[in-house]
Amino acid sequence: MRVIFLLTGFLFLTASCTTSRWVVTDEFALDSSAEPEIVDRTNILVLEREPTPENPVLLYTPYEVIQEQYPLRVEMERTVQKYRPRWGFMLLGLAGTLFAFAAANSNTILTDVSRSQKVILNVTGGVLGILSFVNLQPSGDPIYTGESELMRRSGVEVLVDSTSIPGVESGVLDVVSITYLDSVLFRETDLALPENGLEINLASLSGDLGDEIQGDSQVNVLIEYGGSEYAENVRVDQFMAPFIRITQPVATLHSSAEDSEINVVSEVGRDSQMQILAEGEDGWYRVRYENTEAYIRDDAGERKWMALSGSESSLVYEFAEIPFGGIDVESGVPVLKESNPSDKALIVTNGIGNQAGARQYLGRDHDLYRHYSRNAFQVEESEIHTFRERGGGELLRLSETAGSMFDSGSLYIFVTGFADIRTGASGREVVMVYEDRAGEVSEIPLLELFSEIADLSPETLYLFIDLDYLTDPNGNSSERELISLISEASGMLLRMLPNSAIVFSNRPGQQSGLYSGMNSENMRHHIFAYYWAEALQQRKTRLSDLVNHLDSNVDYMSRRLHDRPQEIQAYGNLTLQISD
Repeated sequence: MRVIFLLTGFLFLTASCTTSRWVVTDEFALDSSAEPEIVDRTNILVLEREPTPENPVLLYTPYEVIQEQYPLRVEMERTVQKYRPRWGFMLLGLAGTLFAFAAANSNTILTDVSRSQKVILNVTGGVLGILSFVNLQPSGDPIYTGESELMRRSGVEVLVDSTSIPGVESGVLDVVSITYLDSVLFRETDLALPENGLEINLASLSGDLGDEIQGDSQVNVLIEYGGSEYAENVRVDQFMAPFIRITQPVATLHSSAEDSEINVVSEVGRDSQMQILAEGEDGWYRVRYENTEAYIRDDAGERKWMALSGSESSLVYEFAEIPFGGIDVESGVPVLKESNPSDKALIVTNGIGNQAGARQYLGRDHDLYRHYSRNAFQVEESEIHTFRERGGGELLRLSETAGSMFDSGSLYIFVTGFADIRTGASGREVVMVYEDRAGEVSEIPLLELFSEIADLSPETLYLFIDLDYLTDPNGNSSERELISLISEASGMLLRMLPNSAIVFSNRPGQQSGLYSGMNSENMRHHIFAYYWAEALQQRKTRLSDLVNHLDSNVDYMSRRLHDRPQEIQAYGNLTLQISD
């Protein structure tokens, strides 16, 4: 029994144990230590760099592609596992062991045991005791030792590797072709591949694309090399930038997207070109001007795509700043009459802040009219008024500010801005059109404006009208029908104020042009305003002489500078002396 207890104690102390074994971790592990078998070698071209407007170069680099075959093997890793006893099984086994030993070696359980039975019971007790401690259960997860080995071969795997190769070793390009639509811009065959790869400067082909391209137009690049074709469709906006080319005689650059004279940065002439940085929804472009940014109205020119690296990309014809008084008709103003306290001068306009269009130098025209009213006509400064339409019918409230003249004094009125021909309840008529920033359009019929002027009741009226028509209705009306629209309105005013002269700078549908060409021809006024002042500067005070001067010069200069007519229309008493 003493031996039994010693054995039991020993088995309790050695019940926990650890074992190690090899497990499969990867059935298809790559054997990188083996010498690979070269399956294939191929030379290809890889597009390394796509073009940008700042760097419009496509870069293709030659690479050698090598396909290598490696063997795959079963990978096994050694693990260590801890075990602990199954306590219920152990207790049951130990009880059986004690029972067998007690029955074999004492008379407590069995009194008459033969020798062979003792042997069987002792063996049974020993086996039960051993099984009680050998039948263990795993404790925790197996521990991977990191010791691994590759065993039997399980397959093969082909790996692809690529390395850049010098151009001199990569052969020649069979074909390099660049096309746009149906036009071939470039084509070469059997072209040696340069040392550092093939560089294609797409900007060098911009001159062959024409002026009709858009940002989403595509240039097609095709390269044949090593029996393969490499095609790339490149959008124009990937290697070119949008520009505005000025089509107006003069365009104004502003420091902000607002049509104001106080934020003017510079004036540029026709054919100037500036890069468009951003497009606004309110009719403005943000452009690059020298080393700064400026704003210009989008109707000042046409949009085109150009290469940034071109010598003509930033071609700007800039006019030097000339302060008021620097133009010949702005100085040397003669005094044409004596001062009369009853005289008044009104500048009536809807051309400032009008989203329907922009009139360059309109503010300078107004300064010219004010200057001549004050110095040539000797109108008191307090009697010179400016009425600006803002969408609330301000032009129909002239008498509220200027007051009635009670049939005394001369009234000089200068009407400027935008007009159009509309069809109303009473038929077609000329209306002054104003559009605010919110897109709301207000219209003032010319007849209503004339009626408001008649309410001022001057002794003599000199009315000069310089309107820019938004549309040309010549396709729907004859010239006589268009002229009748202003002649009938003038007739109504003349019936109420017979001692009047009315001069229009053009007939309905025509534009009022700028006296602006290149360099010295930029007089910074509209043609009508310039020759009106020139006639007075030459002391042509009789209305018929003034009209003849306008008629002889305005239409001629408009055709010469802008290739379009601008025909003077005059009504009323042209025998009036503006100096009286």
